[in-house]
Amino acid sequence: MHLRATRGGAIVRVRIVFGGSAMHSGLSSRAVFCILSTIATSAPAALPEYLSFQLQARSGPVNNFNLPAGASINNASVDLNDAGQVTLRVRVPTGMPGDNFTRHVFVGSNGAGFTVSEGPTTSTISDPRVDASGKVWFTANLDGSGPLAGVYRYDPGNLTTVRITGLPNGTSFYTAPRGVSAGNVGYRVEAASGVAWVSFSAGNLVTLAADRGVNLQSPYSTLFVPSFAENLQLVGKVTLFAGGFDQILSFDSSRAPVVLARSRAEDIQSPYLAFDDAIALSPTSGRVAFIADLNGGARGVYRVDAPGLIVQIARTGLQGLGTIDIFPPAVNDDGLVAFRGVDNTGKPAIYVGDDTTLRRVIGRGDAISSDLGAAQINDVDAGAPVFSGGVAINSNGDIAFSPRLTPAANTTIDWGTGVHIARAGSQLVFANGFE
Repeated sequence: MHLRATRGGAIVRVRIVFGGSAMHSGLSSRAVFCILSTIATSAPAALPEYLSFQLQARSGPVNNFNLPAGASINNASVDLNDAGQVTLRVRVPTGMPGDNFTRHVFVGSNGAGFTVSEGPTTSTISDPRVDASGKVWFTANLDGSGPLAGVYRYDPGNLTTVRITGLPNGTSFYTAPRGVSAGNVGYRVEAASGVAWVSFSAGNLVTLAADRGVNLQSPYSTLFVPSFAENLQLVGKVTLFAGGFDQILSFDSSRAPVVLARSRAEDIQSPYLAFDDAIALSPTSGRVAFIADLNGGARGVYRVDAPGLIVQIARTGLQGLGTIDIFPPAVNDDGLVAFRGVDNTGKPAIYVGDDTTLRRVIGRGDAISSDLGAAQINDVDAGAPVFSGGVAINSNGDIAFSPRLTPAANTTIDWGTGVHIARAGSQLVFANGFE
């Protein structure tokens, strides 16, 4: 179905797909907005162009930008919220005895930022995540689990850090925290007995799923890395105890699991031989993105709009895509999906896709901004990776990523690792201000 609406006097054409059929209808923009705000199966907004790349931070062999002297970015995944606030983990030598230097957080926006040492001394923190209000969430782990291990939240508004929880008791390792603006947080915990996915809110801990080590009645033998959303939905990959089949599951506040995708071992009609471990979830619309190995040898990126409604975003061998990296994809509320891959000429690149089009955003050898002058994405070692960690995408379509940098005209000089935001160059339908 194609709907027509007006924005600023211009006619905007919006495509909505229902089972592959198409209809035409003339509805007001308000009616369109109401439909799209309640039906998760609408097509995403128009795929934007990416014409500018804003530097947020850089660590280099000689000097740094928006990072303290000696700080370095070590294969960390960048996170980005709708307000343009970006965060990632950085390494800062402190000189403190026993400090392993991996407990520091960069927080920035619009080309500025600062680093804070927020994990307990000697701790190792997870990749931090920034919620819609700008607060930064991470887990801290210490040798022997330590009494200070747990889930933390840093507030750049008042420069305070609080330990939100160390529950459940007996946890030896906390991972994958995703806090939301209401103060809830979902995360994965490991104990001597097994693994669980939990959420914590207002002092209450809820176990959403646990493996057989925690609960002998559990249908799951393995729980992988979950994602958590503002609506308290949690999604992740599991392996079933009976049969060893992999599934992608969604849990809501009712704690009832919904199967979003099954592997071919369980369902012979499924195209998915195996799923990558980490699954992406949009902040509020419930859209899910995953990467899978396919029957026949290819790999693909997929978006789940609702149970039973899966859209192919990308597939190796199509639209210039050579391979898809193992780092998780990112999906926004409009349904745009960003991920790391390699093009058919062998150059690593950042991609974004919608229902029909895959766009190469930027990759090895491309020009990019730098505090040191004209730069390119490259490494002095021609065989080394040129991106660090995973990517993030917000509702504007902006994409945060971390590239390796050299001078534009000389790839034998190392300019270190940057943090950039690729700015969406076209107005997305249903962005803030749509009438």
